[in-house]
Amino acid sequence: MKSFEEMITNTTMIVNSMKSSSLESSSDIEHKIKEMDTSTQYIVNGIQQVSGAAEVQLHRSEESSRVIEEMTIGIQRIAKASSEVSEQTNHVSTRMSIGNQDINELSNQILQVKDVMLQTSSRIKNLDEQANEIVNIVHVITGIAEQTNLLSLNVAIEAARAGEQGKGFAVVSNEVRKLAVGTKESAIHIQESLLHFKSIINESVKMMETGTNEVEEGTKFVLNTRETFKQTIKSFEHVSDQIQEISAITEQMAASSQEINASIEDFAGLTRETAVASKQVAQSTDQQAKSMEDISFSTSSMVKLANDLETSVERFNA
Repeated sequence: MKSFEEMITNTTMIVNSMKSSSLESSSDIEHKIKEMDTSTQYIVNGIQQVSGAAEVQLHRSEESSRVIEEMTIGIQRIAKASSEVSEQTNHVSTRMSIGNQDINELSNQILQVKDVMLQTSSRIKNLDEQANEIVNIVHVITGIAEQTNLLSLNVAIEAARAGEQGKGFAVVSNEVRKLAVGTKESAIHIQESLLHFKSIINESVKMMETGTNEVEEGTKFVLNTRETFKQTIKSFEHVSDQIQEISAITEQMAASSQEINASIEDFAGLTRETAVASKQVAQSTDQQAKSMEDISFSTSSMVKLANDLETSVERFNA
C-alpha cells in the first residue's frame, strides 16, 4: 500500500513537472511563434513589395526595351538616310567639280576672246589713224590739184596772149588742167570713201569697245561664278564630311542601342526570374506561417493534455 502511494506521489510529481515544463515550453514556443509570425509577416510584406516592384520593373523594362527597339529602328533609318544623302552629296559634288572645270574652260575661252577683241580693236584704231593720214595726204593732193588747175589756167591765159607761139602751151595747159581736175575729183572721191571708211571704222571701234566691255563684264561674272563654285564645292565637301561623320555616329548609336536593348532584355529576364522567385518565396513563407500555426495549435493541445492529465491524477488521489 505504501509503495502504491509512493508511486502515485511520484506520478503526481512527474505530471506536475511535465505540466510545468509543458507550460514553460508552451509559453516559450508561443512567444517564439509570435515573433516568427511577426517576422514572417514582415518578410511576406517585404517579399510582396519586392515581387510587386519586380513586376513594375519588368513592365518598365519591357516598355524601355520597346522604346529602345523603336529608337534603334529610327536610328537605323537615320543612318540609312544619312548614307543616301552622303552619296547624293558626293554625286552633286562630283558634278559641281565637272561644272567648275567647264567654267574654267569657258573663262579661259572668254579671256582669249577678250584678248582677240582687244587686239582687233587696237588694229582697227591703227587703221583709223592710217585713214586719217591718208585723208591728210588726200587734202594735200587736193590742194596741189587746185594749185595746178590755177597754174594751168594762168598758162592758158598767157598762151592765148602769145598767139600762135602759145598754142603748144595752151594744149599742154589744157591737159594739165584736165589732169588737175581729174586728180581733184579722184581725191574728193577718195576722201569721201575714206570718210565713209572712217565712219565704219568708228562704228567698229565703238562696237569693239562695247563688245570688249561686255566681255569684261562676262569675264567678271564667270570669274565670280567660278569662285562661287569653288566655295560651294568646299561647302559641299564639308557637308559631305559632316554627313559621313553623322552616318558613322548613327551606326555606332544603332549598335550601342542594340547592345542596350540586349542588356535591358537580359535585365527583364532577371527581373522576371526575380518576380517568379519572390512569388515562390512568398508561397513558402505562407506555408511556413501555417506550419507555425500548426505547431502553436499542437503546443496548446499538449498543454491541454497536461492539464487533463493533472486533473485525472488529482481525481485519482482523491
